[in-house]
Amino acid sequence: MTVCFVACGVKKAARPMTASMLYIGSFFRANREYASRVADRWYILSAKHGVLHPDQVIRPYDCPIAAFTADEREQWAARVWRRMEPLIEGAERIILLAGKNYVAPLLPRLEGRVLDVEGNPFMVMRRLKALREEA
Repeated sequence: MTVCFVACGVKKAARPMTASMLYIGSFFRANREYASRVADRWYILSAKHGVLHPDQVIRPYDCPIAAFTADEREQWAARVWRRMEPLIEGAERIILLAGKNYVAPLLPRLEGRVLDVEGNPFMVMRRLKALREEA
């Protein structure tokens, strides 16, 4: 089983909706499509909410993880890990589609697991293009 975690996006819709549709930036949309194609299950990493199921309805918010202090990022990672750990139980592969502010505080907790970290938007776009061409 492959489980994927996609970082949320800065650009958001103006009204409450499912988390998978709230984030409207092109990078998030590409990651969402990639995750839905390659993973058995996928979730969203949110600076405000922690781990979100794609169908969870939330309101727009402004809470960039880049503004967190190192201590706040560590507290966020501890909260995320409590939610993430049962979601990855039995996973053969874990994919993180997120930048360093999301990934760095989580890496020590994921040590020893089969992990694919991809925060480069161009690599995701290339992989997604290849998947589309295969279909």
